Amino acid sequence: MIQNEPQASIKYFITLFGLTKKTNKKWAEMAINALKDLFLEGYLLERKKDGRLVKKLYVFSRHPLVLEKGEAMSDAELCEVYFHHCVREVLRDLFSVIIGKEFMHADLEYFRTYAMDFV
Repeated sequence: MIQNEPQASIKYFITLFGLTKKTNKKWAEMAINALKDLFLEGYLLERKKDGRLVKKLYVFSRHPLVLEKGEAMSDAELCEVYFHHCVREVLRDLFSVIIGKEFMHADLEYFRTYAMDFV
């Protein structure tokens, strides 16, 4: 569902990220793999042929459209800016989950190795 309409399914995207913080590591691992696929396959972010992002991800208040137009933005532009803000926040938090105590400092060697492979 997120693949077909990424901007319309932001609620599910954030819920999927919430699963990465589960104490059940297998659930968290499945959620991380799903997010990894969404990011790398280009469903969430447009990429050029060389793999670089088409657009830079900005914090909402520093996005060029917000700075340029302010309150004169259309609803579609506002949704796009908010979507990119949410993607940026989830990507940042995803790395903090993997590098943090949940995986990098896990008791089982498998999850420490998984975190190293991911990064």
